[in-house]
Amino acid sequence: MHELAHLFLGHLGPDNFLKIAQRPRPPHAQEELEAESVANLICKRNGIESKSEEYLSDFIESNTTVNRLDLYFLLKAAGQIETILQLGEMVSFGPRKKTKKNPKKSTTPS
Repeated sequence: MHELAHLFLGHLGPDNFLKIAQRPRPPHAQEELEAESVANLICKRNGIESKSEEYLSDFIESNTTVNRLDLYFLLKAAGQIETILQLGEMVSFGPRKKTKKNPKKSTTPS
């Protein structure tokens, strides 16, 4: 997720086919914060355990702030990655709920 985030955030340059716009290249720590934020978002929304929060805290503590994050680009990149990985139908925003299966109804008359 992290490496795909670099691609879709434009850290590797623009790409017309993938509709990735030209962006000024941020400092390395900012790139890592953005890519890991996208990876964390995708993992959380899809019930995947990761160590993103620990990794993110290292960048926040090293003088990189979230004030420079462009939420539009982060969410757009997350959406593009979920689309290409076909994760869209499975996205959740909370604990997964168990669904009850309907018991089979008898087709024979009583």
